[in-house]
Amino acid sequence: MSKKCKACGEGFEPFKSTDKTCSLPCAKELDNAKEKKPKSVGKKAKSKAKAKKKKSKTTAQLVEQAAVLLQRLRRLEESDDNGYCQCITSGVIGHFSEFQGGHYMGRRHTNTKLEKDNIWPQSPGDNCFLMKTSRGVAIYRRNLVEKIGEERVRGLEDLAGVTRKYTRQEALDLIEQFKREIKDQEKRLGI
Repeated sequence: MSKKCKACGEGFEPFKSTDKTCSLPCAKELDNAKEKKPKSVGKKAKSKAKAKKKKSKTTAQLVEQAAVLLQRLRRLEESDDNGYCQCITSGVIGHFSEFQGGHYMGRRHTNTKLEKDNIWPQSPGDNCFLMKTSRGVAIYRRNLVEKIGEERVRGLEDLAGVTRKYTRQEALDLIEQFKREIKDQEKRLGI
């Protein structure tokens, strides 16, 4: 069974049924011709090539971003000039980057989620495990009363009972404010 070479056009006996050329030089020539030939662009490829619009974040995502920034800010604010801070529950001293922003009233309470008095540096073990116990919450509260006073702690507890819905602009303003304050604190620490 004879075939016609796709590169040179001469007839040849194929070794395999999939052979398209008579020799290695013809195969290389065919490959080079394929590379030079522009590929046709289908409808799907055209639609993917169009620049995708970046979806804007939802208000909830912006509030979450502000909460993460506030936790970093609080750890920076509570650290000394060398970057070390003290865990509010256990009293352990460590670098702010090793600590977390622990909440007295949980983050599910939207009204206290972005309150500075509610967030203090906490070691990861205390924040993740101890705060799930009533003993851990009691220790946090006792130490918080020593830091900010009974009246402000009760104010936080009262705020937690009220639901708050942030507007998009409020969340954006808080993000910008927290970013500025973080820069100031990082400058203080020489970061």
